Amino acid sequence: MTFEELRAALQTAPEAGRRTPLLQQLVDLRDPRAADLFREGLRAAEEDVRAVSATGLAALGTEDAVDACLSVINDAPDPLHHDVTPAVTALARRGVGVLPSVLRLLDSPDALTRQRAQKVLERVTFNDVSEAVKPRPLSDAAASQWAALWAQNGAYQWDAPEPQRRAAIERWRTWIVDRARLPLSP
Repeated sequence: MTFEELRAALQTAPEAGRRTPLLQQLVDLRDPRAADLFREGLRAAEEDVRAVSATGLAALGTEDAVDACLSVINDAPDPLHHDVTPAVTALARRGVGVLPSVLRLLDSPDALTRQRAQKVLERVTFNDVSEAVKPRPLSDAAASQWAALWAQNGAYQWDAPEPQRRAAIERWRTWIVDRARLPLSP
């Protein structure tokens, strides 16, 4: 379907069961005109609609994509991997630059939010290490170096006691500044 056909279908499909696949088709199109439709979807009552809408903004690379994904990080978890949601995957794809925003969620009062933020941190840092190491096929070099980095930075664990989590967050904050020279918000 074209953008115009999908937009028209969304206007006549009020129920989430029909909107979600239509929005997913819009994500696949990567048409910048869909940005406002995705922003509208972020306000939906149905978490699947919100999750697809946030990933749509991420696919378009809009300025508000990271904030959109952070706002729905707990929506529509994978039934087999409850720590993975569409927003977790979209955030992880953005690389090291997303970490300053994710750090806030590592200290969330909500355990699921912390767990999903940890998954983003794990994926981003593992991918960063893998790109630097460029391991041979079937080599565990990247995994070994990533495990060392994880331990060096306090081995953040979403369900650890608060003081332990906060110490690890500060180590990761320092690592991000040193690694990426990115500005961090308090």
